[in-house]
Amino acid sequence: MAATRRKGRDKRQTRHETPEVMRERVLGAFGRWLVQHPVDGYDHHDVFDVVHTACEFKSSVLGEPNPADWSQSSLGTVIGEVFPAKTVGVEEQYARTIVPAMLGYIDFLVATGRWKPVNDVKRSRLTLLSLTEDLPGRFGDPTRMSMASRLFGLALDEGVDPSDPAALSDFMDRFNNMPYEWRKRLTDGPDLLEGPEVGPPSAPAEPPNPFEEACRRAITLGLSGLHLPLRAPVQVTVPSAAEEAVALGEMEFVRRMRAMVEWVGAGRPVTQTGAMRRVDTVEWMRRYGLRVTDETKPASMWDIRDIGQPWAIAIETGMLALTSTKIRPGPAAATFDSEDWIAQVNLGRSIVNVFLQHSLSRTPFIDELQPAIMTVMLPLLAVLCRPTGQDIGYLRDIREHQFDTPAHDDPDRIARNVCASILTEIQALDHWGLVTEFDRTPLVPAGLRPAVVAAIHGPGAPLSVEYTEFAVPLDIDD
Repeated sequence: MAATRRKGRDKRQTRHETPEVMRERVLGAFGRWLVQHPVDGYDHHDVFDVVHTACEFKSSVLGEPNPADWSQSSLGTVIGEVFPAKTVGVEEQYARTIVPAMLGYIDFLVATGRWKPVNDVKRSRLTLLSLTEDLPGRFGDPTRMSMASRLFGLALDEGVDPSDPAALSDFMDRFNNMPYEWRKRLTDGPDLLEGPEVGPPSAPAEPPNPFEEACRRAITLGLSGLHLPLRAPVQVTVPSAAEEAVALGEMEFVRRMRAMVEWVGAGRPVTQTGAMRRVDTVEWMRRYGLRVTDETKPASMWDIRDIGQPWAIAIETGMLALTSTKIRPGPAAATFDSEDWIAQVNLGRSIVNVFLQHSLSRTPFIDELQPAIMTVMLPLLAVLCRPTGQDIGYLRDIREHQFDTPAHDDPDRIARNVCASILTEIQALDHWGLVTEFDRTPLVPAGLRPAVVAAIHGPGAPLSVEYTEFAVPLDIDD
């Protein structure tokens, strides 16, 4: 009888796990496994990023949320087709990491008993190996790229600086003013464009997609208030290791993680999903002033961002170590209590990197808005690294717009949803201490800017760095 009650309790716990939580739980375990079983010759962070991205594509594109269930068909489609179509600006080294990373992930799934027996592991590995030579060349191939990737790639080909809102806005205006047949050939592919004289297609042209047009307008509006000087990157100074370590250790998000490490002590029991027990969740909700509506049936920890997010990232970055029944301090638990400033900086930057990955992949609206949100968020985060910060009043004005139509693809409504999502995430960054002054002119504090640079540096957010004495170099190509 006791066994029956336990079984029922386990089912109730499992039922609370959303696809997103399941993915983060499995990938968190993969991240810890990867520390002990690195993919030789490849960057640890690139390997993890590849697997994380592949699992997200598998869920959002194929509708297959289980991160452990990889058939030959899923691998061939996600890695061989979706990955090249959905990403742009991929460097060759990263592209060559994809197959080894996924082979390493299969090793992890098999070694930890997560691999689904219905899938032939040998054939799955062969499917990946067959892509080794061909896959890097698929990135940037217009026959495989998505509409957003083609559009962004065309801007880069024309020398448009993605961090310059004025240049991007001018590009979008020029694009929208081109003949519809020309624009359709770009967004639908596969032919490369030679100019506006390209003849109309033989078949009658379909009318413009209102949703895609609205997303383009949302990007233009979202970038319109940034006012970056033409082609001038944001200058960031990297302080000494000691100064940066102190800033990272005092960031509210890191403080929350450190408090969790202290609370865990020698070890605490966890649920089947790797969460705190409900009674412990209530304790932590009270600790941080969160409302407890029903003590007998509190929400799952994974549904409470103020607790679940630092818990998950503490596990992913090694500050906590999770087993099937317990949570204990991880190998990095005492790093911020040591006198090793460089180790503190490296851990803190890793935490910020994972934290921003989580934040930038979240949207309360439909997944199709994510490219537009990302296109605005990256340069916005870059300008928040300026000492003067960035006025975001224009985003608030767009968010407060009232609608006369209920249509989901109404351009004003799309722009409003994009800007509202961006403001929600910036406010969350303020809550966790990565951004300050949200209600006035938000900015990234000086000691945290190097970590943000390390996380977002690239074509969408070019920044320039200079180093003070005893600074820890950033792992970027400046």
